[in-house]
Amino acid sequence: MKQILVLGEGQTEERFVKDVLQPHLWGFGIHIEPKILVTKRVKSGPDFKGGISSYAQVKADSRLLLSATHTSLVTTLFDLYGLPTDMPDYAPALGVAGAARAKVLERAMSADLGNPRRFHAFFMVHEYEAVLYCDPRGTAEALARPEHEATLAAERDAAGSPEDINDGRLTHPSQRILKLFPNYRRRLYGPQIASNIGLSTIRAQCPHFADWLSALERV
Repeated sequence: MKQILVLGEGQTEERFVKDVLQPHLWGFGIHIEPKILVTKRVKSGPDFKGGISSYAQVKADSRLLLSATHTSLVTTLFDLYGLPTDMPDYAPALGVAGAARAKVLERAMSADLGNPRRFHAFFMVHEYEAVLYCDPRGTAEALARPEHEATLAAERDAAGSPEDINDGRLTHPSQRILKLFPNYRRRLYGPQIASNIGLSTIRAQCPHFADWLSALERV
């Protein structure tokens, strides 16, 4: 069985990999294992993990994962929204939007790591909560506010797709979700709702995510 290591921002991504991606990829003879980004390494005791404050963190952890020679592929699972400004090609990427911006940054990061055969950068457009828009009814019911189904559907349809919901400071997907569902907690509800929605629905509505998933299946 081949192995993929995926570097994520925190426990939400970790649960998504374990609960949603792992069972799917086992059918392709692939074991995908999540790794949470280390934000601070200490000499004694556990390292601090979660969140991105600089590209240096991401690069260091990516290189560490690439040092495991038995691993077939190292990839990332980060939000496009809120990336640190020292990411490779950050400024040029501002000139394009959505999936096009993600691709610029992914190519730049992959080139910077210098291991194109074993490294595949990936950024969620624009962030993880876009997945929750793939099934407005399921999300609204899971968060105990079924009356907001229509609002979720309208926001998704107005954007064109869950991945096209914009990344404004007050209008990015998680901010919209919190406005409708103040009880939403990413680590608690995010992976659970994604699991209920299912990969077939997510990949049908999120083409950038679908391309990444197809690349993982081909490993």
